[in-house]
Amino acid sequence: MLDRSLLAANNILDRARRDDIRDVTPMKLQKLLYFLYASYLCKTGGSPLFSNRFEAWEFGPVNPAVYNSFSDFRGAPIDTYAMENGGIYVIDEDNNPIFKESLDEVWEEFKNHSAAQLSRITHQQGTAWANAVDRGDKVLRDEEIRADGERILKNATA
Repeated sequence: MLDRSLLAANNILDRARRDDIRDVTPMKLQKLLYFLYASYLCKTGGSPLFSNRFEAWEFGPVNPAVYNSFSDFRGAPIDTYAMENGGIYVIDEDNNPIFKESLDEVWEEFKNHSAAQLSRITHQQGTAWANAVDRGDKVLRDEEIRADGERILKNATA
């Protein structure tokens, strides 16, 4: 079975296809997935959406499994899904209302932002990524990602 981070990435790509958003590059996908993860942490009191961690890479927080699946697209829009045995799998939004609420919130707020705009948000001083870089940590801390979610999503809806 695909890693849960790839399933969530497929949900984002499915939203993009349905809404005819054609600029979801690997970088934009990473940022949307990061905001989704942060929102989910906020809504669940700190329960992670998936087990693999975001790492502090040069251009912001990166989920390595998602990076490996879509890196061939480089800066081009992604026009496929992560697949396994010829099948496309997603997280069932009908059976996971917290996931659906998080995805709805992030998608509506950020779907029309460019990858560069989203990257600027994750690179702000005091974000989980900036803190990890400052400490020399490879992996971002969930409690700091959750704080990002509270601040970023609060500011977005204000």
